[in-house]
Amino acid sequence: PHGRALTDSRYMGWDDIQMRTLEAPGAYNVVIEGRRYATGVASYGFVVQKVADQTFPLEIGVSQGTAPLWITGPTGGPAMQFDGLRHVEVPHHADIDLTGSATIEMWLRVDNYAAEWTQVLHKGDAGTNNRTYSLWVNSAGYVHLSTNDGNVQGIVTPVGSISRGQWYHVAATLDRTAGEMKLYLNGELAGSGALRTTPAISRAQSLLIGTPRETWGAAALQGAIADLRLWNTVRTLDEIRGNRTAVLAGNEAGLRLYLKVNEGAGTLVRDTTAGAHDGTARNPFAGVPGVVMGAIDSVGQVDRYTFTLTEAKRLYFDALANVALLWTLSDAGGTLVSNRGFRSSDSADFGSNPILDLAAGAYTLTIDGAGDLMGGYAFRLIDVANAQTIVLGTAVAGQLNPASETDLYRFNAQAGDRIFFDRPTLTGG
Repeated sequence: PHGRALTDSRYMGWDDIQMRTLEAPGAYNVVIEGRRYATGVASYGFVVQKVADQTFPLEIGVSQGTAPLWITGPTGGPAMQFDGLRHVEVPHHADIDLTGSATIEMWLRVDNYAAEWTQVLHKGDAGTNNRTYSLWVNSAGYVHLSTNDGNVQGIVTPVGSISRGQWYHVAATLDRTAGEMKLYLNGELAGSGALRTTPAISRAQSLLIGTPRETWGAAALQGAIADLRLWNTVRTLDEIRGNRTAVLAGNEAGLRLYLKVNEGAGTLVRDTTAGAHDGTARNPFAGVPGVVMGAIDSVGQVDRYTFTLTEAKRLYFDALANVALLWTLSDAGGTLVSNRGFRSSDSADFGSNPILDLAAGAYTLTIDGAGDLMGGYAFRLIDVANAQTIVLGTAVAGQLNPASETDLYRFNAQAGDRIFFDRPTLTGG
């Protein structure tokens, strides 16, 4: 508004412009300028996004943020948000083991890509390509439908056909009579290909929504889903177009699973068909005592947790989630820990003393993402004074569940005592 430049000139291909705090109300100008020697046509895209930070009180040892996340869906009601940690699981049943012709429909929003491939929906086992049916999104902005009858088959929508932060109605049809498969976006044909007429493989594993089962490195969904429908029939284009915003009764011919995903609370995701194949919203840390869960939902967002110690304490930061986010701890005197990565905070990934030796006072723990990084996170602040007491010479058996958590033990000893740590067993992890 005052005619001053808030940022320096920079090449759009290099980096984003990190968060700025605006000092005055008014109109701000963004200038996109081609270099003097550029020829032809240059395409570009950008988003100027308002950043809303969040602040939460934190109580050491008390869990928070473990419930499912809900946002406003494409038709105004609730929709389930997926942050890369949480997912929905529907138990296996013959009704959803769609080895013949089928149609998959849902409203889908992708907010971020944590890897090249993101799993949206998967029915199959953990073997690569062992898919009765599956839906994926690629970081280049397209949807992939995949199935396997002994050999994998798939089709995709065009590159750039979906954009981050936007809702799309996605429909996929598998016609094993006519021998074709199709993908639709918002009621328009967006991809098609041949499909063998032999049945898809059948697997007894559950249906996973929002998280991968295959172990080759696909990411869990960061986005949202609403109104998921599975049919054992091939829906026509007119049926897809005419019903994508309609609320179904649940007794329509061929409808085998209907998750409205609009409960808005709780972990039950109800199936309104006669089969009642209800899903469960899960996260891997729900049963961990004292876990704190949250999500960086938008680029530049910062989450802050405030807590007060009435006496000096030694705390341990237990990074539960394998995420590329950063944390900072500060008090009235300044920064105590600065931008330490979740992936380098504990276990063998942190090569120094991980104990936080804190005096009485007020503290702020900040969770941030470098650059465009977004997604869910989970951590604990463990009071070392609550470590389990063990007796020297007594065998100890324990279990890390989940395997990323930390268990603390303590023992009493005298100066001059010599000790040896003997590890007789270790499995998993």
